[in-house]
Order: sequence, then C-alpha cells, then structure tokens
Amino acid sequence: MTLKSAIILSSLLVLPVSLEGDGVEIYLQQIKPVLKARCFACHGALKQKAKLRLDTAEAIQAGGNTGPVINLISPGKSLILERLSHEVPSERMPPEGKPLHPGVLRAIEQWIQAGAPKPRGETPEEDPRNHWAFVPPRKPLIPTMGKHPIDALLERQHGLLGMQPQGQADPKLLMRRLFLDLVGLPPLPEQTRMFAEQASPQNYDQIVQRLLASPQYGERWGRHWMDVWRYTDWFGLGNQLRYSQKHIWHWRDWILDSLNQDKGYDQMILEMLAADESYPLDQARLRATGFLARNYFLFNRTTWLDKTIEHTSKAFLGLTMQCSKCHDHKYDPISMKDYYQFRAIFEPHQIRTDMLPGENNLEHDGLPRAFDMHPEAATYIHSRGNEKTPDRSHPVPPAPPSFLKNLTFQVKSVRLPLAAYRPELSPHVKTTLIQDAQGKIRLLSKRLEILGDDPRHDPLELQEMRLQLRAARLQLPYIKASLTASRRLAIEHPSELTETLILQAAESAFAYEKATLEWKSLQAEHALSKASQDKKGMLEQDFKRIKKSISDLEKAFESSPKKFTPVRASIKALESPAELPHDRHQPYPSHSSGRRLALARWITQTQNPLTARVAINHIWKRHFGTPLVAPLTDFGRRTPAPALQEVMDYLAVVLMENHWRMKPIHRLIVTSKAYQRTSTSKNAMASNLRHDPENKLLWRQNPVRMESQLIRDSLLHLSKQINTRMGGASISTSLPDLNHRRSIYFKHSRDDFHPFLKLFDDASIIACYQRQESIIPQQALAMANSQLAMDTAAQIVHVIESAFPSPNQTNTLFIQEAFEHVLCWKPSQAEMETSLQFLHERTHDKPPGQAPGNGLSPRACLVHALLNHNDFITIR
Repeated sequence: MTLKSAIILSSLLVLPVSLEGDGVEIYLQQIKPVLKARCFACHGALKQKAKLRLDTAEAIQAGGNTGPVINLISPGKSLILERLSHEVPSERMPPEGKPLHPGVLRAIEQWIQAGAPKPRGETPEEDPRNHWAFVPPRKPLIPTMGKHPIDALLERQHGLLGMQPQGQADPKLLMRRLFLDLVGLPPLPEQTRMFAEQASPQNYDQIVQRLLASPQYGERWGRHWMDVWRYTDWFGLGNQLRYSQKHIWHWRDWILDSLNQDKGYDQMILEMLAADESYPLDQARLRATGFLARNYFLFNRTTWLDKTIEHTSKAFLGLTMQCSKCHDHKYDPISMKDYYQFRAIFEPHQIRTDMLPGENNLEHDGLPRAFDMHPEAATYIHSRGNEKTPDRSHPVPPAPPSFLKNLTFQVKSVRLPLAAYRPELSPHVKTTLIQDAQGKIRLLSKRLEILGDDPRHDPLELQEMRLQLRAARLQLPYIKASLTASRRLAIEHPSELTETLILQAAESAFAYEKATLEWKSLQAEHALSKASQDKKGMLEQDFKRIKKSISDLEKAFESSPKKFTPVRASIKALESPAELPHDRHQPYPSHSSGRRLALARWITQTQNPLTARVAINHIWKRHFGTPLVAPLTDFGRRTPAPALQEVMDYLAVVLMENHWRMKPIHRLIVTSKAYQRTSTSKNAMASNLRHDPENKLLWRQNPVRMESQLIRDSLLHLSKQINTRMGGASISTSLPDLNHRRSIYFKHSRDDFHPFLKLFDDASIIACYQRQESIIPQQALAMANSQLAMDTAAQIVHVIESAFPSPNQTNTLFIQEAFEHVLCWKPSQAEMETSLQFLHERTHDKPPGQAPGNGLSPRACLVHALLNHNDFITIR
C-alpha cells in the first residue's frame, strides 16, 4: 500500500453514507486500490478461488461458491467482512501479510450501506494471457518508406506530440561514442579526424562494419552479457570451492568467441543450457555450460537450483519466477506448481571438470561443464517453499510455465556417445597422459645422468630419484593397459579376452601404485632423518601413513587381483561437504534426461513472445543508456507496455529473421539518426521538454557514464600501453598490474576484485542486469591520485609528442592535440587561454630543476587535468 493510500485510510471517518455518488467514490478511492494490491491475485483474472472475483463491484455483488459475500440488509454481517476480519489467522483473508487496516474494513461497510453502487463503465481485469509481453511480437508497418525503420517509427511518435528531435552529434564525439559502444576503446585522433574530414553515411557505415568485425567487439559486448549472465570466478574459504567453479574463464572465452563469430542468440542459449545434450563431445561448445556451473553452491542443493531458476527466467524470459517458490505468483500467471516443474528441468544436472588436451592436472586447468548425474531425479513441491517439507506423494514432471501454451516442450532422453560418459576414453586423454609420462621419464633420466657421476651430490636424493624414475616407467604400461581394459568393459560383454585385459590392467595398476608409494615412503623416511626434533612428530605420522597405504594396497590386490583403478580424466563437483572422494569418481550415466535441451528449444522458438524482446531490451539499454522496458528482469503484468513498443517489436522480429544474429541489430541501431543525435538539450524545442522531459521518445541521445572497465581500458589505450592479447586464465588482482591486459580478464568474485574497477561500480556478483552508478569522492580521488592515472598522463604526453616531426612543437599545438586525444574535441578559445596560462605558470613559477608536487611535467599535468574532466568518463 502506498503512503498516500495509508493516510487516506487512516483518516477515514465513520459517517453514514446515503448517496450513491459517495459510495462510488469510496469504492474507487479507498476500496478497489486495496483489493487490487491484496486480493486480485486470488480473486481476479489470474485466479478465482471459490469462484469469487473481486476485480469489479458487479463481481463482488455476484458472490462465489458460498453465495453472496455482501449483505445489504445487515452490512456489518457481510461474509466479505467476516473473512477479512476473522480472528483466526488461518481463516482470515488475505492469507499472507498483515491484516487489512481497520479503515479499509470501515470503508467496505460504508460502501455496502450505500447499496454497494457500481461505477459506470467498470471493466474487469484483462485476461493475463493478453498482456502485451505475452503476445508474440509482430513487425509493425514502417510509416515512411525509404526511411531508416527506427527513425520512421520514432518520427511518428514525435509528430503526434509536435516534437522536433535534436540534430546529429559533433562528428568527433560521434566517433568516440561509436568506438566506445562497439569495441570499448576510444578512437585515436587520426581516426576521429579522418571521419570528421569526410563525414558521410557511407564512411560511417564502413567504420561500423569494421568495428563489428574487430575482435575487440567480443570483449566489449562479452562484458555486457557477462553482467546479465552473472559471470563469477570461483570463491570459497581458502582452497575449499563453495561458489562457481575453477577455470570458469573457459565460459568467458566462449562468450567472446561466440559474439565475434556472430553466433545466433538462440544458439548461444541452447549451448549454455544444454551443450552437453546437443554437442556432448565438442569441448569448444561445452564451455558454454559454464552458465550453469557458475550457479554451483556447495552447501545447499535447493539454493543452487533456486538461483538457476531465478536467473535463467530473468535473463532469457524477463520473468520473476522466484516469486512463485512459496505460493502462486501474485501478478503473473505462474503457479507454485509451475515453479517446481521448472525446477524439475534442472533437477538431474550436476557439474564436473573434464581434462583438456595437454593438461592432466585438473587443479591447473580443466573444463567445468554441466551434465546429468541423476537423469531420473524426481522433484517435489516444497510446502510453503520449505525444502524440509516436500510433498513426496506427487512428483512433478518437468515443464516450463504453463500459461505459454502455444509453445512446444518435448522431452526426449539423450543417448550419449561413449567418450561423453567415459571421458577417460577421449582420444586426447591418452595422448596427454602418455606425453606427460614420457616427458617425466626423459626429465628424470637426464637429471640422473647429470647428477649420478657427481660424488658431491646427496646419495639419498639420488636413491629417491631412481625410485621416482622406476614409478614413472611403470606409469606408461599402466595408462595403456587401464585405458584398453576400460574401453573393452564399456563396449563389450565379458569374454576371455576381456578377462585377460582386466588382469593386465590390475597388475600394471598395482605395480605403478606400489612403486609410487615406495618412492614417497623413501622420500618421507629421508625427510624424517633430517628433521629437527619439533618437526619429527608430524613427519613420522606421514611416514607411517604411507607404509600403511603400501600394506593396504598389497592386501587389496591379494584379495581382488582383477580390480584396478581406472585412469581419471574428470572429477564431479562435491554435492555436499560430506561427500567422500570415492563418490566423486562414480561412473557417469550413459544417457542424459534431455530436459534442458527441451527447455532451450522452448525458449528459442520464434513464437515465444519474451526471448527476443528481452534480448533487444538489453542491447538497446547499452546503446541508449536506458532500456525500452524497465525493469529489465520483469516483463510481467506489473510492467506496462513500453512507449516504444513498436520499435522493440520491430527489432525483435528482425533479430529472429536474421537467425538471431546480434551484429545486424547493432548495425541497425547505430546507423539510425536516433543513435547519432547529440546528447545535449541545448536549443531544444519547448514542446520536447514539455511532452517528454525524461527523453523516453529519444528526441536526443542520452549521456552515459563509462563502466569501470571502459575507464581503465581507455586510460591504457590512449597511452598506447594496452595489451590486446585475448582470452586465457583470469588474472589475479593481488599481483602487480604489469601486463596491462583488458579489464575483462581480471578475476571477478566476492574475494577477488580489482579495487579501481570496484570503485567505479563494477558488476555485482549477485545480479547485474543493469550497472549501478554512484557518485562518491573516492572516484575523483582515484582519477586524481592513482598511479594508473599519473602514468597514463605522462605516457600520453610521450604519445602526442612522438606523433610530430619536431619534439619542440608549440604549447598551442600540444594543447589542441591533448584535447582531441583525451576528449575528442578542439579546445575553445577560453580553454586554450586557460591551458596556455597553466603551462606557463607550471613551467616558470617553480624553483629551477623541480617538478610539480605530483612528479609530472607541466604538459603531463595538463593531460592529467583533462583525464579528470567529467567528459572523459562520460560517453556524450
């Protein structure tokens, strides 16, 4: 209830009502708003419990299953008042939240006393399925043929209100906007000058095409989609992984690669949700399931799935499905059953890390990916959302929200190829393991050859090395025999040959494992003999533990001579802290449920009214600063149709017509006059400000503050220090920033974050469908005092001076170049005079041989001041 409604209700006087007009006014002003907020969810168009509707006065008079709910003869005894004021909480309506304010109950009684009059022309709530966002988009007719479609649709809106849009932005500022929007790096002066001198639609279009083809496009827009899809590196407590997954950066690289390839948005969704079911052997595509791996949570499976449900529905569908976990959605046609059916889609899936070519240590690198560990897992509705009280009498089937009935959802189990569920049988695994073992043998042999003839070398260390070499040499036959036996067991029924291969594998595994333990035992014994008294206790325990392991291994082999340890090429993520290591190496299922593949296909059907609209809304927001629909995550019934729905629907249909490729949409947007307009309201028509002060109809562009990554990357790019190498493992934020990689590659988690990026409102790891924009003193201090800003200023001076034949160019020329380099505009006369005076004072009004207090030269101080200008961190 709003504050205004509360004030009206609390001040309501108990007066007899005799006039119908007074009763209608009370109903409309004091009763209906409260019924809409508290009762329509169960007694409106969405649902009619007890066949009772309360969304019109006529429906209230009609009553429900129990008969009339108002009593015109004795208003105080009306059933509606009895239920609304019942003393027993379980019998009182509405069932959730606080009881209705007494003033509301008095108002209802007064209205009934007046005869429960009906307002003229009152209509019931519209069918929820007719909500604008739940109806598939259709391409509107373009009112003016030959015009850019976006401009033509906007022009019609402007004409209706007598508005006149602003003109085109200054060519150099337009170039800065375009470069920052498409590749996330500002243009250099020669690039802006080239366009300014030959500004034309043809030249502009060529620049757009070149930027969209640049690999930096993927980095720029990859960070946008990483915000939406909640990219987060792993974190936990010490080495205990609790959230996300190690090596999740492979998903980040997949995002960048997919965008640069202009892979269809529908295909990206399919791969993120179900690459393991659609491309089970394609590791390049399996990277995409990092979308699911990111939601991993060690301590609670329900929390893990809740986040998966919430952010799958928000990111792709713009639906707040999490609202229906404990009860039916109050506003949208999503029931509690719908929520758990949606959960059932994800119920079977787990996360594992597979070996990648060339690396057999999964701690160093590996591919985190989704798969179905429990294909037949059942889902139950949790009473009031409490996982401790599931209704096990009725398992729910997997399904998307049922109100979108015209879409196909068909689940079909997926039979997986051998290497998908037995990853140790992938060809690259054998190659990697053998190459690693051979490399180890060569290294140890070489060391023994060099050190063996040296009498000064420790003979104990040489003895350890010989045992280590022996173990390494036994590793090769173990790898080959184990993989041969595993393949035979996987594809054939037991036979004499199979038994022989199993025996060979068991014998080679025993020999290798025993040799390894004997080497470690000798190593521990030598360490114990050299240790000081205070360390002997722990080392002695290690030595005894290894000796016991040798004894246990011998007993196990004696009792089960045909049992062997298969080669490990994958490890399942812990399903809880209590899970034992042995459980993490259980065989993977040979089939997948197919549920997530069915969901991906359901989401990306062209008749799904939400998917393309949601994608367009995110793209539009990042080009114009404000979305077409706000909030970005809720296209439900509380969100009215956007002012520019025709534009949204046109672009949504074009997206699907272009096989969901995003680059054509970017090109369509940035080549429009709407995008190219100036962002200032100076000299704007009075009708523009009167009819659209918030610029919802885009009669001008919106100035936007750079995101944190853009600020840092721009500093490095303008000073020509940026390292444009793409991809690879995330960069630690605790080490000195020596490589100057783009900001997208820094570790990003609760525990790892770049301080400079965090200061300028870096993406939240919880949810970041839209970046926050704060204004705090520390931001200005960082731009003024950080070593990054200081170094950048000095380096930019070097870049500017190096561009001229003579290093002693005049201050006037330097100032002009500095303004164009940093801000993309020529200095005004006043700016030129102020800058010249500044350089003169800094050069002459200081003791000879001394630099200014910040250690920068006068020219570097001027550049530093320009970097601190508001228009440096603003996209105009």
